[in-house]
Amino acid sequence: MKKEESEMDLFLEKIKKSLENRKVGELDMSAVEKIPVNDLECFYLLDFKKNDIVFHKGFDKLLGYDIKKLDVGFIMGHYHPEDAPFIKGVIRGTLIQLIDIEVPEYSNIINMSYRFRKRDGTYARILSNTIVYQTGDQDKMISVLVKYTDISFADESDVVEWMVNTKYLDLESIRSQVYGNDHASFTSREIQVIRELFNGSMNREIAVKLHISEHTVATHRKNILFKSKCSSVQELRLFCKKNGLLL
Repeated sequence: MKKEESEMDLFLEKIKKSLENRKVGELDMSAVEKIPVNDLECFYLLDFKKNDIVFHKGFDKLLGYDIKKLDVGFIMGHYHPEDAPFIKGVIRGTLIQLIDIEVPEYSNIINMSYRFRKRDGTYARILSNTIVYQTGDQDKMISVLVKYTDISFADESDVVEWMVNTKYLDLESIRSQVYGNDHASFTSREIQVIRELFNGSMNREIAVKLHISEHTVATHRKNILFKSKCSSVQELRLFCKKNGLLL
């Protein structure tokens, strides 16, 4: 077992333990079974109090897995290796907050897109939507429903994109879980310059718009690329997307 996977297993076991005294009503499985999926969709219901996937549907048609018992290890083990650290970081950062806050059932919590391995060894570009499905006492989360939609036909990107519901969750705290304290921290002026670069503006145009000298723009640009360890605007765009910056 990889160290990263082991740490995630231990983390989920801690979540399970923290929920052991949380009171919850019986889950209506007949309602779960009636949730529809088309050929581009599948979903699973993850019960954190049991640390177990208690129901799933559509994995055979969408991803080729005709599997009766789906578990968390299977899911975690089929993320693209390059995407897995980011996905697991978002999950950790979200759950740390989610287990202790009041949030209504059926609230959308996380949207992510990433690569997931199919049975034939290829990767599908998946849009993952996570909602709080069941809450216990004090309206605190017990289980989530995670829906996968194959968007490979529309998005061939190899970066992890994610968004959390900031009505309930602190975005900066989650970013620190995903990227630690070592990812590039841009100043407000550098962010302005980055946005103009992404719009295709040249240094002279940026200087006029921001009322600074062209030399200052060039300095900002040099510092931005140094901080992000990028060599071009194209690399910088991917860096910002992967690190959840400028959303």
